[in-house]
Amino acid sequence: MSFSISGKVELASNTHIPISGVSVQAFGTKVEILKDNLVCKPSLENFRESETHKRLDQGDSYEVLKVVRGYDGKQNHFAQLQFPDGSVGWIVYQWNEESYGRLFSDPASSKTWTDSEGEFSLNTETSSPVILRFVKSPADSDTEGKGYFDAYSRIISEPKDDLQIGMEAANYMVEEKDILALLPDWKDYSYGGPAKAPKGYMVDKIWNRTSQNKIACNTFTEALLFEAWERKYGKHKDFRVSLSQHREYMINNRALDFYQNEAGEWIANGDVFGPVNLLVEKGIALSMERAIGDWEDTDYPDMVRKRSWLTCQGWSKWDPDCYYDEQDDLYRLKAKSVSGHNYMIVSISEDEEKVLSLESNLAYRINGVGIRYLGDLSKRKDDLMKDGQINPNKDAHWTQKIDWKLADIKEKHKDGDVNKTAKSLAYAQLKVCNLNWADNLIM
Repeated sequence: MSFSISGKVELASNTHIPISGVSVQAFGTKVEILKDNLVCKPSLENFRESETHKRLDQGDSYEVLKVVRGYDGKQNHFAQLQFPDGSVGWIVYQWNEESYGRLFSDPASSKTWTDSEGEFSLNTETSSPVILRFVKSPADSDTEGKGYFDAYSRIISEPKDDLQIGMEAANYMVEEKDILALLPDWKDYSYGGPAKAPKGYMVDKIWNRTSQNKIACNTFTEALLFEAWERKYGKHKDFRVSLSQHREYMINNRALDFYQNEAGEWIANGDVFGPVNLLVEKGIALSMERAIGDWEDTDYPDMVRKRSWLTCQGWSKWDPDCYYDEQDDLYRLKAKSVSGHNYMIVSISEDEEKVLSLESNLAYRINGVGIRYLGDLSKRKDDLMKDGQINPNKDAHWTQKIDWKLADIKEKHKDGDVNKTAKSLAYAQLKVCNLNWADNLIM
């Protein structure tokens, strides 16, 4: 059994302007059984004591009707399954550290597009609940790169004929694949400095020349992001970085000027969040004023706005101590008196328990460029690299153990009180659409 969904897509600015040519596709959730003879029970209540409904074989896959995470406040996750004979039952797919099933998103083969009035109609091809994804990338001929951030419906489990979706427009959008295509260039890098960009990268012309494949956090995001936008739109808009802008991005002493207040505290007179603000200024990112993790559902009741591809600059320590440099006539920071990190949040899970962060680091199973706790590009070949190319296995990322949560980000930066303003983290929305790696379409 399948069911139909129809509705309308509009510009999300209360103007009710229809958007034509939007790709609409349904995604269900399935589970792959990882253990032989896995017990399936008829009910979630009294799961341990209830009788067995079925026993499932390793390698089999079933449609998921419902997911319950953190049952009884513990790290135990359950899924209700639909079987080919029409019956339903519950399994535990994660029990503490042990995995018994792997959830994965299952795209329907049918796909449709909105018409000139922004309207669409789609058959789900399944009786299980689905999430609809809405995508419209810039046309290749569009010199200003007008596109839309991907939009998503809430979980839909029955026919619906009045779905309303709002999509936010932006110029100079790049597709996620444009960024992923650059990642193999970094597979032989280790963390450190002085930094060297891969051959042909625009920023390498203004960096200190070195023969070593070394990269740090700020230099990695600067090289990767400006290169992606320059390659896509460089013929129509200048995304190159000048030397002064590079110094601003590095937040170094030539971009910051320190002075002492009456209390003897060192205050930075300059942009301590230079990387994020420069990306906004150059048109690569949109500023985000609200608190991180506040998911803004917009004015469309059936739509959930998911945040992916955030650029972040956070300070974990801000206790500046300076000395006077007579040669350059400025105050320089003493080593280790401040510390911070620059990185990209690829995506955040719905429950905020898992964060995929793309970064350059020398910690968290990374030496060079990688995903925190999942490894770097050179080592994690089964997930991040395959045959020399990036392998966007998004569902595997979400079902593996990642010890990096949204709460950890807030905790990490809580002591970075910059200039006594209680601000320690800045972030912005990168203009990225047509997401595959960052998508979390699992219920």
